[in-house]
Amino acid sequence: MKFTVFKRNDDRGFTLLEVMISLSILAVGILGVVGMFTTSIGGNAQGKHMTEATDHAQSKLDYQANAEIFANLTSGSETNGIYTITWQKTEPIPALGNKLKKIKVTTSWQTKGVTHKVELETLRAKN
Repeated sequence: MKFTVFKRNDDRGFTLLEVMISLSILAVGILGVVGMFTTSIGGNAQGKHMTEATDHAQSKLDYQANAEIFANLTSGSETNGIYTITWQKTEPIPALGNKLKKIKVTTSWQTKGVTHKVELETLRAKN
């Protein structure tokens, strides 16, 4: 049995230099994508904290705004996980006939040594 091997004279592969350059370009592209992923993950975590802080502040604001008796509005603070929630009321506003109190709720938290906060305010009318 006789085998015939066909050889093409113009067969060329990639040189080592071409492969190295291609891999270098690919590595730079992959590093860029990895950087975008880490930035995205950090942004998602910040968004989660902002949403939770706003929810805590809104809950406390609703509780204070719906106090049954106008005089029962209080000032204070509490801690809920990483969040510190403070609320304060002002005395009735004389310019508005002493029928409104301002309630301000601040939720603060720290991430990576930086303090962040969310502030909500509302006016509560005397019944």
